[in-house]
Amino acid sequence: MELHLSTGKLETYVTDELVIYEKIGITDVDGMREKLYGLRRNNEKHNKTGERYEQYWSSVDQELITQLKKIYAVDLDMFDYPPSPL
Repeated sequence: MELHLSTGKLETYVTDELVIYEKIGITDVDGMREKLYGLRRNNEKHNKTGERYEQYWSSVDQELITQLKKIYAVDLDMFDYPPSPL
């Protein structure tokens, strides 16, 4: 079996994971996930990630954001992320 490495995005992790399983011939996805994650289940609590994200980035100095955008310009472009965090 020949495998090719690729880069995935956290935002598409679930889909990317399924593609990997398919490519390596795993058909029992739930069984594999239980082995990998130790029977961990999705958190059903309200997701406040976006709220925390905005709160964090609104407190970061604009000069630092500009520097980070320069450092990660290739990543932002390659993964089609917005040029600014907010």
